Amino acid sequence: MLRAFVDASKASKPGGPPILAIAGFVGTVSGWSSFQKKWREVRTKSGLGYFHMTDFMSRKAKPYKDWTEKKRNAVIGRLIELINRHLLFGVSAAVNIADLSAYARAGKNRLRSGHNPYSFCASQVIGLVIHALEFNKINEQVMWIFEGGDRGQPEFIASMNRICSVPEKLRESFRIFSVMPGSKKQFPGLDAADFLAWETPQHV
Repeated sequence: MLRAFVDASKASKPGGPPILAIAGFVGTVSGWSSFQKKWREVRTKSGLGYFHMTDFMSRKAKPYKDWTEKKRNAVIGRLIELINRHLLFGVSAAVNIADLSAYARAGKNRLRSGHNPYSFCASQVIGLVIHALEFNKINEQVMWIFEGGDRGQPEFIASMNRICSVPEKLRESFRIFSVMPGSKKQFPGLDAADFLAWETPQHV
Protein backbone atom coordinates (compact mmCIF):
# COMPACT_ATOMS: atom_id res chain seq x y z
CA MET A 1 0.00 0.00 0.00
CA LEU A 2 1.24 3.48 -0.91
CA ARG A 3 0.10 6.87 0.33
CA ALA A 4 -0.03 10.17 -1.53
CA PHE A 5 -0.39 13.51 0.22
CA VAL A 6 -1.54 16.29 -2.10
CA ASP A 7 -2.19 20.03 -1.85
CA ALA A 8 -3.25 22.86 -4.16
CA SER A 9 -1.84 26.33 -4.72
CA LYS A 10 -3.06 29.26 -6.78
CA ALA A 11 -0.83 32.10 -7.89
CA SER A 12 -0.59 34.89 -10.44
CA LYS A 13 2.00 37.51 -11.25
CA PRO A 14 0.92 41.14 -11.80
CA GLY A 15 -0.80 41.25 -15.18
CA GLY A 16 -0.41 37.50 -15.62
CA PRO A 17 -3.00 34.73 -15.74
CA PRO A 18 -4.08 32.85 -12.60
CA ILE A 19 -2.35 29.47 -12.35
CA LEU A 20 -3.70 26.58 -10.30
CA ALA A 21 -1.29 23.84 -9.32
CA ILE A 22 -1.88 20.57 -7.52
CA ALA A 23 1.12 18.65 -6.27
CA GLY A 24 2.27 16.11 -3.76
CA PHE A 25 4.43 13.16 -2.91
CA VAL A 26 4.01 9.39 -3.00
CA GLY A 27 5.61 7.07 -0.48
CA THR A 28 5.22 3.79 1.33
CA VAL A 29 3.26 3.63 4.58
CA SER A 30 6.48 3.08 6.52
CA GLY A 31 8.23 5.90 4.65
CA TRP A 32 5.46 8.33 5.48
CA SER A 33 5.42 7.15 9.09
CA SER A 34 9.12 7.99 9.45
CA PHE A 35 8.71 11.28 7.63
CA GLN A 36 5.79 12.40 9.76
CA LYS A 37 7.41 11.42 13.05
CA LYS A 38 10.60 13.35 12.28
CA TRP A 39 8.79 16.32 10.75
CA ARG A 40 6.54 16.60 13.81
CA GLU A 41 9.72 16.99 15.86
CA VAL A 42 10.85 19.83 13.59
CA ARG A 43 7.47 21.53 13.86
CA THR A 44 7.47 21.30 17.67
CA LYS A 45 11.03 22.59 17.94
CA SER A 46 10.31 25.45 15.52
CA GLY A 47 7.03 26.49 17.12
CA LEU A 48 4.94 25.50 14.10
CA GLY A 49 1.42 24.15 14.26
CA TYR A 50 1.90 23.30 10.59
CA PHE A 51 4.02 24.56 7.71
CA HIS A 52 2.62 27.03 5.17
CA MET A 53 4.94 27.89 2.30
CA THR A 54 3.10 31.10 1.35
CA ASP A 55 3.58 32.54 4.84
CA PHE A 56 7.14 31.23 4.97
CA MET A 57 8.00 33.09 1.76
CA SER A 58 6.16 36.31 2.63
CA ARG A 59 7.81 36.54 6.10
CA LYS A 60 4.81 38.54 7.33
CA ALA A 61 3.03 36.04 9.59
CA LYS A 62 4.16 34.53 12.88
CA PRO A 63 6.30 32.64 13.56
CA TYR A 64 8.06 33.07 10.19
CA LYS A 65 8.55 36.84 10.44
CA ASP A 66 10.68 36.38 13.57
CA TRP A 67 12.97 33.72 12.12
CA THR A 68 16.60 34.42 11.30
CA GLU A 69 17.93 33.47 7.89
CA LYS A 70 19.83 30.63 9.52
CA LYS A 71 16.64 29.20 11.02
CA ARG A 72 14.73 29.59 7.74
CA ASN A 73 17.42 27.66 5.87
CA ALA A 74 17.56 24.99 8.58
CA VAL A 75 13.80 24.33 8.55
CA ILE A 76 13.34 24.26 4.79
CA GLY A 77 16.54 22.26 4.41
CA ARG A 78 15.28 19.67 6.90
CA LEU A 79 11.96 19.39 5.07
CA ILE A 80 13.72 18.75 1.76
CA GLU A 81 16.10 16.26 3.41
CA LEU A 82 13.20 14.26 4.89
CA ILE A 83 11.36 14.27 1.55
CA ASN A 84 14.43 12.96 -0.27
CA ARG A 85 15.19 10.34 2.39
CA HIS A 86 11.74 8.87 3.05
CA LEU A 87 9.48 9.38 0.01
CA LEU A 88 9.45 7.77 -3.42
CA PHE A 89 8.67 10.62 -5.82
CA GLY A 90 6.79 13.87 -6.26
CA VAL A 91 4.31 14.85 -8.94
CA SER A 92 2.60 18.07 -9.94
CA ALA A 93 0.24 19.51 -12.55
CA ALA A 94 -0.72 23.09 -13.30
CA VAL A 95 -3.25 24.84 -15.50
CA ASN A 96 -3.93 28.38 -16.69
CA ILE A 97 -7.44 28.82 -15.24
CA ALA A 98 -8.53 31.38 -17.85
CA ASP A 99 -7.43 29.14 -20.73
CA LEU A 100 -9.20 26.13 -19.25
CA SER A 101 -12.43 28.07 -18.78
CA ALA A 102 -12.30 29.41 -22.35
CA TYR A 103 -11.66 25.93 -23.71
CA ALA A 104 -14.54 24.46 -21.73
CA ARG A 105 -16.93 27.24 -22.85
CA ALA A 106 -15.98 26.75 -26.50
CA GLY A 107 -17.37 23.22 -26.29
CA LYS A 108 -14.90 21.86 -28.84
CA ASN A 109 -14.16 18.89 -26.65
CA ARG A 110 -16.13 17.96 -23.55
CA LEU A 111 -13.81 17.94 -20.57
CA ARG A 112 -14.41 15.19 -18.03
CA SER A 113 -13.65 17.75 -15.35
CA GLY A 114 -16.22 20.19 -16.75
CA HIS A 115 -15.41 23.73 -15.62
CA ASN A 116 -13.61 22.56 -12.49
CA PRO A 117 -9.89 23.45 -12.60
CA TYR A 118 -9.28 21.50 -9.38
CA SER A 119 -10.70 18.31 -10.87
CA PHE A 120 -8.70 18.86 -14.05
CA CYS A 121 -5.37 19.19 -12.24
CA ALA A 122 -6.06 16.52 -9.64
CA SER A 123 -6.99 14.03 -12.35
CA GLN A 124 -3.72 14.78 -14.15
CA VAL A 125 -1.80 14.16 -10.92
CA ILE A 126 -3.46 10.79 -10.44
CA GLY A 127 -2.73 9.89 -14.07
CA LEU A 128 0.94 10.82 -13.67
CA VAL A 129 1.21 8.66 -10.55
CA ILE A 130 -0.39 5.70 -12.36
CA HIS A 131 2.12 6.13 -15.19
CA ALA A 132 5.08 6.32 -12.77
CA LEU A 133 3.97 3.18 -10.93
CA GLU A 134 3.51 1.26 -14.18
CA PHE A 135 6.87 2.48 -15.54
CA ASN A 136 8.65 1.38 -12.36
CA LYS A 137 6.67 -1.89 -12.18
CA ILE A 138 5.24 -1.05 -8.77
CA ASN A 139 2.03 -3.01 -8.32
CA GLU A 140 0.49 -1.14 -5.40
CA GLN A 141 -2.70 0.78 -4.76
CA VAL A 142 -2.60 4.34 -3.46
CA MET A 143 -4.41 5.88 -0.52
CA TRP A 144 -4.90 9.53 -1.50
CA ILE A 145 -5.15 12.35 1.06
CA PHE A 146 -5.91 15.81 -0.35
CA GLU A 147 -5.65 18.92 1.83
CA GLY A 148 -9.25 19.91 2.53
CA GLY A 149 -10.96 23.21 1.83
CA ASP A 150 -10.02 23.98 -1.77
CA ARG A 151 -12.67 25.17 -4.21
CA GLY A 152 -13.81 22.36 -6.49
CA GLN A 153 -12.39 19.63 -4.25
CA PRO A 154 -15.65 18.15 -2.91
CA GLU A 155 -16.87 17.45 -6.45
CA PHE A 156 -13.55 15.85 -7.34
CA ILE A 157 -13.48 13.60 -4.26
CA ALA A 158 -17.09 12.56 -4.90
CA SER A 159 -16.21 11.53 -8.46
CA MET A 160 -13.16 9.59 -7.24
CA ASN A 161 -15.26 7.78 -4.65
CA ARG A 162 -17.62 6.74 -7.44
CA ILE A 163 -14.61 5.19 -9.18
CA CYS A 164 -13.82 3.33 -5.96
CA SER A 165 -17.28 1.75 -6.10
CA VAL A 166 -16.79 0.16 -9.53
CA PRO A 167 -15.86 -3.53 -9.95
CA GLU A 168 -12.53 -4.40 -8.38
CA LYS A 169 -10.77 -5.22 -11.66
CA LEU A 170 -11.56 -1.79 -13.13
CA ARG A 171 -10.73 -0.07 -9.86
CA GLU A 172 -7.32 -1.75 -9.79
CA SER A 173 -6.43 -0.13 -13.13
CA PHE A 174 -6.71 3.27 -11.44
CA ARG A 175 -4.53 2.11 -8.52
CA ILE A 176 -6.90 3.95 -6.14
CA PHE A 177 -7.49 2.42 -2.72
CA SER A 178 -9.28 5.46 -1.30
CA VAL A 179 -9.57 9.25 -1.66
CA MET A 180 -10.21 11.56 1.27
CA PRO A 181 -9.69 15.14 2.44
CA GLY A 182 -7.43 15.85 5.39
CA SER A 183 -5.79 18.62 7.38
CA LYS A 184 -2.18 19.36 8.21
CA LYS A 185 -2.93 18.89 11.89
CA GLN A 186 -4.01 15.32 11.12
CA PHE A 187 -1.33 14.63 8.53
CA PRO A 188 2.06 16.41 8.69
CA GLY A 189 2.75 14.83 5.29
CA LEU A 190 0.58 17.57 3.80
CA ASP A 191 3.34 20.06 4.71
CA ALA A 192 5.52 18.40 2.07
CA ALA A 193 2.70 18.67 -0.46
CA ASP A 194 2.24 22.36 0.43
CA PHE A 195 5.92 22.99 -0.33
CA LEU A 196 5.73 21.43 -3.82
CA ALA A 197 2.31 22.94 -4.57
CA TRP A 198 3.68 26.43 -3.89
CA GLU A 199 6.80 25.87 -5.98
CA THR A 200 4.90 24.59 -9.04
CA PRO A 201 3.02 27.76 -10.13
CA GLN A 202 6.13 29.83 -9.41
CA HIS A 203 8.01 27.64 -11.88
CA VAL A 204 5.16 27.84 -14.42
